[in-house]
Amino acid sequence: MNALDFLEALPIMLWTARADGVWTHVNPRWETYTGYHGDAPGHYGFEAALHPDDVAPTVTRWTEAVATGTPYRAEYRLRRSDGLYRWHLTQGAKAPRPDDDVVWTGACTDIHDQKVAEQEARSAREAAVRALGLMLEVRDQETKGHTDRVTNLALRLGEAAHVPPQTLEALRLGAYLHDIGKIMVPDAILLKPGALTTEERQVMQEHVVNGEHFCAGLGFLTEEVLQVIRGHHEHWNGSGYPAGQQGAEIPMLARIFALVDVYDALISERPYKRAWTPEAAREELKAQAGRQFDPELTRVFLEMIGEQGTELSAATARLNTASAPLSEYIQTLALEESAISVLITDADQRLVYVNAAFSRVTGYSREEVIGRNPRFLQGPGTSSEDRKALREDLKAGRITHQRILNYNRAGEELWFEMHITPIFLQGRLAYWVAVQNDNSAQMAMQRKLEWTASHDELTGLLNRSSLNQMADELKDRQALIFLDLNGLKAINDQHGHGAGDKVLQLVANTLLEQVSENGKVFRLGGDEFLILMPVTDEDSGQHLVAHLRQALRAIPTGNGPLSGSFGVAYFPEDGQDLWRLIGLADGRMYHDKLGHADRRASSFRS
Repeated sequence: MNALDFLEALPIMLWTARADGVWTHVNPRWETYTGYHGDAPGHYGFEAALHPDDVAPTVTRWTEAVATGTPYRAEYRLRRSDGLYRWHLTQGAKAPRPDDDVVWTGACTDIHDQKVAEQEARSAREAAVRALGLMLEVRDQETKGHTDRVTNLALRLGEAAHVPPQTLEALRLGAYLHDIGKIMVPDAILLKPGALTTEERQVMQEHVVNGEHFCAGLGFLTEEVLQVIRGHHEHWNGSGYPAGQQGAEIPMLARIFALVDVYDALISERPYKRAWTPEAAREELKAQAGRQFDPELTRVFLEMIGEQGTELSAATARLNTASAPLSEYIQTLALEESAISVLITDADQRLVYVNAAFSRVTGYSREEVIGRNPRFLQGPGTSSEDRKALREDLKAGRITHQRILNYNRAGEELWFEMHITPIFLQGRLAYWVAVQNDNSAQMAMQRKLEWTASHDELTGLLNRSSLNQMADELKDRQALIFLDLNGLKAINDQHGHGAGDKVLQLVANTLLEQVSENGKVFRLGGDEFLILMPVTDEDSGQHLVAHLRQALRAIPTGNGPLSGSFGVAYFPEDGQDLWRLIGLADGRMYHDKLGHADRRASSFRS
């Protein structure tokens, strides 16, 4: 198989383009995938196959790359021949030795499963983050609704201040979690109706640092998110905490959130104060512009809210008049509509609440689980170390974050990423709140990626990369049998690459059938295979090759009997270095292919 045949047979889309950016060639995978074949340079249906929303940014990025000569990289959705769109990654670069027709070369890879998993993970993380923020409201009921209100206000102010969309996502997550550190503040201080002492105020102010440390430990929040949590009590004039930052030293997102946080606090009723009118709150913000708040952001915010302050105040008053019991309050927080599983147990870890997402994911109804310990979801595959770590954290009353294997009602694996928080009322443990993100798709993707790293996607055989792991496993006597198929190019030329792929799959299955469970079969690439097989002597290696020759001839190809050229090397007689043994077997295979073997070579020895 020459280099061009090899490139044409690769299971990814390859392309070349001229200096002006017009495509000059695509390999058969493009036509197989999109249904577009083209009959002249540039006529491959690329823009027609793109998702309409991706055409402009993709073409713009390609035009810029062509104009500047810089490497090209783009992610976009590409329509299959059946009309469905899947995400792809295209990467291209200028050829090292360009000619008139080939200046750019590139590859297009299907990344749909990875992209979907990333999007699902992002949505699940945001739901988990919001639920964590709402947990504090379960404990600190006088701030009911505060998290969602300030998040919405912060995003509106961010848009008015021309914050980029990707940065707004960090603002959203930071707003959800801005006061999460208060979970670690004792009830006697957090729920105190009167003024705090100097010592109590110091403990309260530690919530920003504690919250930052807690959220940093989650592992998926960016520095911009942490800046909101750490910096939303800093003041423009440097009089705030925890670092005494001033002016532009304070991160932009923290300055935005500080404004909306104070405004919502002013117009909300708290145990230690009445709710201010919107007019009075606006006047206070004006007075603090240049002192506590960024003066320009204050101007933008006041223009933004305008006369809506009255509406906001009325909504706040409605939310703050509720004094509902726990289960009703949870529903007020819309946990029923959450896409992520939420569980609440009593202090003895007996379930008192699960939301609808829990039932959807696990298959268990509320009636079946209320009163039970959530560990009934664990099963035979659940790690004993994970069980022990979870028990120890719960016994110590600690906030815990853990990934653990559970099982649904049908006995199928469920990988949960859990955030569990203790809720203390009047100084005593009252509830456990668990937010469970179903990570099963991500774990399946991780396993798929691990499998792909060591296996050939077309045949399912071990690949060349996995051979590196075999080097230390050569202990007993082994035969290394190198196989090169004869005539695969003719099959591809006469019947198409699809027919050639089918033959490769049949060869793989045949080799696996002929090799005992102690042997291993590898596809090295193209039409080359390697068999690693324990043998008692050279005769048993020769006997296996004879069986393989016969089995290959029985494979239907539509192009006559299939044959192969074989070469064998033996461990340890021919050496102990794996790659030198493979090279030796490869050389003996070429003797077999050329028909120049002498008696010793024909018996697969040199």
